[in-house]
Amino acid sequence: MKGLLIKDFCLLKNQKRVLPIVLLLAVWFTVMHQDSFAFTFIGMMMTILAVGTHSYDEVNNGFTFLFTLPVSRRSYVKEKFLLSGILLCLGMLLSFVCLLVAKTVEKVPFPASEVGLTVVLTVAVCLISAAVLIPVRIRYGSESGRIIFMVVFAVMAMVLVLIGRLLPAGSEEKAAQFFAGLSPAVLVAVLAVAVVVILLIGYCVSVKWIEKKEY
Repeated sequence: MKGLLIKDFCLLKNQKRVLPIVLLLAVWFTVMHQDSFAFTFIGMMMTILAVGTHSYDEVNNGFTFLFTLPVSRRSYVKEKFLLSGILLCLGMLLSFVCLLVAKTVEKVPFPASEVGLTVVLTVAVCLISAAVLIPVRIRYGSESGRIIFMVVFAVMAMVLVLIGRLLPAGSEEKAAQFFAGLSPAVLVAVLAVAVVVILLIGYCVSVKWIEKKEY
């Protein structure tokens, strides 16, 4: 596991042009008072970078060599999920520092509650994205995986729009009132359970698919 993490961090060093741009955009969005978007953007970029390391492993029959080493396929999947979590945490920390510096310079109060909600939602969305992207990449490869991922999310968006149109009038207001009546702790707990369940499903599917593949 440790060796796989070191390998991927060495691979990420090749992203010398991408990482400074991500940092500059994080600072820019923060300065322009787009705090929520800054957290979301950085979180998604870190998730994409983590999942994108699969492409490097795939080049020049990399998996054929990798699995001749004392590395199990199950450990490989675990490492990809762990890497996604580590980079996501680093991204949230980077965004938090940028926002804290900006608010200190502007001498305005730090929006703790708003930032907390943004971080929770961003982490949830990014982890769910990783739980979908990793098995798709393993099953279909890097190039086909991108297309499949876009198609899946397009279908999900269409289904959500269709459900929204089929729901009776006033359903959205009732749902909003229901969630507003719940305490933040309950909402976070429910969201955490949902994310953990999706991550477990994504992990199990990834292990099943990677164990069936021949490299």
